[in-house]
Amino acid sequence: MKTKILTLLAASCFFFFNACSEESESLADKCKDNNGVSEGCVVGTWSLKGIYAKADNSVITNYSNAPGTLVITDDGKFEYTMSAAPQVDTDCGGQKVYGTWEIIDASLKFSIKTGDCVVGPITASPRVDELQMNLNGVFFQLGDVDDESTKANGTEILDRVE
Repeated sequence: MKTKILTLLAASCFFFFNACSEESESLADKCKDNNGVSEGCVVGTWSLKGIYAKADNSVITNYSNAPGTLVITDDGKFEYTMSAAPQVDTDCGGQKVYGTWEIIDASLKFSIKTGDCVVGPITASPRVDELQMNLNGVFFQLGDVDDESTKANGTEILDRVE
């Protein structure tokens, strides 16, 4: 009887330690295909510190003193907190926008459910890696942009927070 119990215990320990030792897929691996447009790569908290020029990533509008924050969750929801930087001209600074998100081919679609400060839906064709998400356009802070050149040639680049 003791032999059977010890054998069962040994087998259980073997399977437990084997399961724990398997490595999970790294964030870099989750982001390597489809320009990073995958659930495993986009889910997380992102910080928008500015609007950048598409051509060379130079800063057009700096929000680093009060960045916008995008939280994308694995249940298909998102929350965006507008930048409250002093140069934000609208009443939207610090306001929250809520909605759902989905991946359609290589695009990321945000459907706005509540909030008046962002017009939606937003469909972006981003490039995402383990550190940044470049939306390839101005979307979340668009109401803050008056300059047509910035609207046409700017992009929101978000840094991964977690």
